[in-house]
Amino acid sequence: MKNEEYKKLSIKEFTKAAGRYESSHAGIYEMCKKDYPDILEELEKESFRDLLDAGCGPAPMISLLAEKYPDRHYTGLDLTPAMIEQAKKKNISNATFVVGDCENFPFENDSFDAIICSMSFHHYNGLIN
Repeated sequence: MKNEEYKKLSIKEFTKAAGRYESSHAGIYEMCKKDYPDILEELEKESFRDLLDAGCGPAPMISLLAEKYPDRHYTGLDLTPAMIEQAKKKNISNATFVVGDCENFPFENDSFDAIICSMSFHHYNGLIN
């Protein structure tokens, strides 16, 4: 499957899942939650002011991080507009959410002190092949 076709399928799938992604009816997406404590633990070792969550979905990691480190700035990037809409509904004052492609960051070099990819790396077909 070509990379652009895969991205279109991903947007279609995650548009349907956006509203339930963080609910108790998340289904297969529930498995992503088990990685959150490990990511938080690793970030405790890092000094950062500006963090990018690449493929942020509805921003569960940014929510946790903003609560733990309220003095930092967070940017969430996701290919699916519906996921970004869900993230924006959280009204996280120190976060910015952007619809965009993680294979082609829409940011200047050195914009972030840390970049995490908490639940989406396996979707980057262009990087895997």
